[in-house]
Amino acid sequence: MNNDICKGKTAFWIVTDVVAQEDYNLIITFITGEKKIYNFTPLLEKEIYAPLKDASASIHTISFH
Repeated sequence: MNNDICKGKTAFWIVTDVVAQEDYNLIITFITGEKKIYNFTPLLEKEIYAPLKDASASIHTISFH
């Protein structure tokens, strides 16, 4: 099965799993099995994400099926 999904010149990446780490990194797993780390820290400066700066905030694992 070909997991490359393209529509015109726009590529779509299908995420199958995201795991939040305590250091504000997200480990993102794609349908291809490839994993990438996304540093969420810069977004904490935006007002909408500021509450996540609180170290006592819950860390959750989100799985998509």
